[in-house]
Amino acid sequence: MPISDDQIRALLERPSESLQVEIKTWLDTADPLGIAKLVKAVFAIRNRNGGFLVLGFDDRSLEPAAYNLAEPMGDAYHVDRIQALVSRYAFDPFPIEVAVGERAGQQHPIVVIPDGVQIPVVAKSALDGPGGKKLIAEGGLYFRTLSANGTPSTAQIHPRDYRALLDICFDNREADIGRFLRRQLGGAELAKLLQHITPAPPSTAQQVPAPVPILDQPPVRLRDETFKTLAAGADRFRLAVEARGQTAEFARVEKLLTMEVALTLDPPRIDAQPTRDFQRTVASANPQLTGWPIWLDSSNFREAADRPYVKDEGWEALISDLNGGWSQHFEFMRLEPRGAFYLRRVMQDDLSDQVPPRSVLDPFLMTYRIAEAIVVGLRIAQALDWNSEGAAGFAFRWSSLAPRRLSGWANPARFLSVGGESHTEVVNSYVEVPISTPESSIAPFVASVAGPLFIAFSGFEMGRDVYEDFCRRLIERKID
Repeated sequence: MPISDDQIRALLERPSESLQVEIKTWLDTADPLGIAKLVKAVFAIRNRNGGFLVLGFDDRSLEPAAYNLAEPMGDAYHVDRIQALVSRYAFDPFPIEVAVGERAGQQHPIVVIPDGVQIPVVAKSALDGPGGKKLIAEGGLYFRTLSANGTPSTAQIHPRDYRALLDICFDNREADIGRFLRRQLGGAELAKLLQHITPAPPSTAQQVPAPVPILDQPPVRLRDETFKTLAAGADRFRLAVEARGQTAEFARVEKLLTMEVALTLDPPRIDAQPTRDFQRTVASANPQLTGWPIWLDSSNFREAADRPYVKDEGWEALISDLNGGWSQHFEFMRLEPRGAFYLRRVMQDDLSDQVPPRSVLDPFLMTYRIAEAIVVGLRIAQALDWNSEGAAGFAFRWSSLAPRRLSGWANPARFLSVGGESHTEVVNSYVEVPISTPESSIAPFVASVAGPLFIAFSGFEMGRDVYEDFCRRLIERKID
C-alpha cells in the first residue's frame, strides 16, 4: 500500500477531510486520550475501505500546528508503535504504513490505511481514561460517516451506514473471487465455465420473438442528456473564464491536451437545490485516489478565486495555476444537484516539464484518469443516496489530439510496444454504468471509454488484463 510523493504533497499542501481522509492535530501516542483518537480514526477509515490519517494540523483551520509532544516525532509516530496499537485493539489486525512529508519546514506523519476490508474492524478490548471514562468501547465499531453531524467524522456506526459498510465488505470479497478465477483460469477456460453455468437458450420452437425496439428507451435518453451536460458544461466554462478575467490564461492552454467529463445520474432530481450540504456530501465522497483527484474539493485553497461558488443552480469552481511549481493546473468543474456534473481539465501530458507540449499522450496515465472519473462518479451517486437501480451516464471528450503520439512518459519503466500517432483532433466516448456497480468491476466500462481514444492512435488497443490491472492499482492506491 505505497503512497506516492504526489499524494503526500497533495495531502499536506491541500488538507481536506473526506470519508477516507481524516485530519488530526498532534496526538500523544503514549496517552490514553491520544491513543483512543488515533485508534478510532484508523479503524473508521479501514471500515471505509482505506485512506489516510494526516497528523499535525489544526482540526478546524486545517493549518499546520506546531509540534508540541515531549518525545521526538520519530518515536511518537514510528510505524512499529502505530502498528502495535492497531493490533492491540483490533479483533482482526491489519497492516498500516506511516509516511512522512514536509510543509513549511515541518514534518507531518501520514498513517496509510489499506483498502480490502472484508470483515468489519471491531475493537476487541476497552480503553478507559481519567475517571473511568470509556474512550474505546469493547466491541465498538467505528466508521467515517456524514450521519453524525453532516460533515465527515469518525463515530460509532450509525444504523444508516450499515448498508454502506456491508456493501464495502461484500464488494471486496467479490473482487477476491474474481481475481481467483482470473488467476486460475485463462480467458478461454473462463469463457467455457461461463458457458456451462449459463442457461441454454430455448429451442427454435420455443424462442420468443425479439421485442420491437422503442426509440425513447432510457439508455438513449440518458446518452443524449449526458452529451447535453457536456455541451452545457463547456459553455459554463467559457462564461467562468470571462467572468474571472482568465482569457489570457485560457489562450495559453487552449491548444493543449484537454479532457472533458460529463456525468448524468438517472433518474434526475428536478427540484434539488445547491445547498452547502450537497457540496459537502460530494466533496466528502471523493476517495482522493490520486494527488489531484477528479472533481476535487477546492474549498480550502489559498486563492479565494479558486474556491467553489454557487451560480445558476449549481456549484462551480475555476482553478487557474500556471505559475510553475511542483504542479500546474487549469480546470473547471460544475456540480448540479439535479444529477449533472462536468469537469474540464488540461492534462499533465502538456503541463509537465518531462515532455514537450503537444507531443505525446500517456495511455496508462489516461487509463487511470478514466477509471478515477468512473469511481468518483459512482461514489458521488452513492453518497447522495441516488436510486441504486438507476444508471450513471459518462461522456468523455478529448481535444488537441493531433499531432501527437502515444508514450508511457510518466513511467518510462512501462513498455509500450506500439506508439501510434493521432491524425484525429477530437474524440468523444460514452458509457453507461449501473450505480450499484462495485468498483472491482469497472474495468470493462473503462475499456469501453478508452477504446475509441486509443484507436485514434493508429488503431492502438490495450488488452483486457491491462485495464483490469490498472483499475485494481488505482482502487488500491498503488499507482506507479
